[in-house]
Amino acid sequence: MHFVGFSVLLSIIELFMKGKNRGESMSAKPRCFDLEGLSSQDSDLWKCSEASVVKMRAHRRDRHEILAEILETARGGLIKTHIMYKAKLSYDQLNCYLILLLQKGFVENAIIKRKSRTTLVWRTTEKGIRFLEDFRLLKM
Repeated sequence: MHFVGFSVLLSIIELFMKGKNRGESMSAKPRCFDLEGLSSQDSDLWKCSEASVVKMRAHRRDRHEILAEILETARGGLIKTHIMYKAKLSYDQLNCYLILLLQKGFVENAIIKRKSRTTLVWRTTEKGIRFLEDFRLLKM
């Protein structure tokens, strides 16, 4: 995990605001910040290389990766909220994917009684597990 020092963050914000006050467009080409004026302690905290930042921005999950992540997450049976957080999806996105997976038979609903409450849990079926195995083979 990469951390940025607080003073580095403030310096970046100040540089950004200076450009904004000069009337530069927000949609302009991304700017490189001059980090030489920062203390050595702050520059040590600035660990993100330019290549890793580009790599983080460049990777977007396609539909199959999202489906596989939902199936992997729901393997043991989880409630919708836990699947949503672990798969990093919004509530609406998760609902759309769960409906699709349910129609295709990749997930199933199970009602679990815990104490005096009943909970709806989503669980990956055997068909969903086979999809996951095939998906992993294709990714190799």
